[in-house]
Amino acid sequence: MTLQGFIAALVQALAWPVVVLIIAIIFHRQVKALLSEQLKRFKAGPVEVEWERQVVRVETLVEPVPRHLGAAGRSLADEFGSLAAQEPRQAILEAFDRVTLRLRPLLVGDEPEA
Repeated sequence: MTLQGFIAALVQALAWPVVVLIIAIIFHRQVKALLSEQLKRFKAGPVEVEWERQVVRVETLVEPVPRHLGAAGRSLADEFGSLAAQEPRQAILEAFDRVTLRLRPLLVGDEPEA
């Protein structure tokens, strides 16, 4: 490959990323505003995504949470909030242990611990 062929291949390979970068820089305010809003539908060429329709489908498929599994008092965030501010790793480990203890009986088929 000659030097001219190499430069031509390099320019060809980098052309579309550079164009996308330039467009992102020019329209950065509009892109930022677009990304800050909650998108419900997005279409770019042949790709089309609708989140709202999927949420409705999932909500109809999900069963309500049984009463004995509902929030009984404080949430994990309330319980471990101060610990997380001081020792985040320890708070994660303790919250994981708590969740594991609550879910283990469900996997076995027993009633959960209170």
